[in-house]
Amino acid sequence: KVWSGSGWKGDTGNPFAGAPGCGEGVLVFGAHWSGVHANDAKTGRPLWFRKGGDIRFQGATPLVSGGRVFVLGTKSLFELDLKTGETVRSVDLGTKVDVPTTVIDTGRLFVFGTARRGLLAVDKKTFGVVWSGEVGDSLAASAGYDCRPEPCVPTTPVLLPGGNRVAAACADGTVRIWTVADGKTVTTFDTACPYTAGCATDGKLLFAADLSGKLRAFNLGD
Repeated sequence: KVWSGSGWKGDTGNPFAGAPGCGEGVLVFGAHWSGVHANDAKTGRPLWFRKGGDIRFQGATPLVSGGRVFVLGTKSLFELDLKTGETVRSVDLGTKVDVPTTVIDTGRLFVFGTARRGLLAVDKKTFGVVWSGEVGDSLAASAGYDCRPEPCVPTTPVLLPGGNRVAAACADGTVRIWTVADGKTVTTFDTACPYTAGCATDGKLLFAADLSGKLRAFNLGD
């Protein structure tokens, strides 16, 4: 053992959720219904902690890039300073996120799942919403703890080879592929069983495991 994260007063108060993000010697991770923690990656020394308000729901891996940390709150996207944890920018997305989805960087856009608006894309420069990817109503209670059927993507999307398409496993029982430029659906694999875990690709096939435990492989084509 190199170090143990015992520098916080007591513990984090909530279980960790998702793998940590790391960059520039800083380890960043979320704690469910608590906030965002940062430790020195070499020593484990606590650096900063953000909690409260809209930033409290942290069930996914933070995106660490360019000296910044990008995390989702219950209804907002936050850009935090990696060294201090201070808010650089934030935007109210106008919808519930409330799902353990990691923000992915497509080059021009940040893309992530939501509890009520399918897949959402935000411009990296302006933080404005660019498009919402179409999804059907969920087949099970959403990850946002709402029993109403909602167009929910409770998983982290995957940028496909070439960088012009993005895929995600959805709560409506489909695995979908959208264009990065405008969010148009180009392929829908309907399996009639909801997904709560993300998908992966080897460049030719797309893999996803549904809520029943069945692992599926889909051909990406050209």
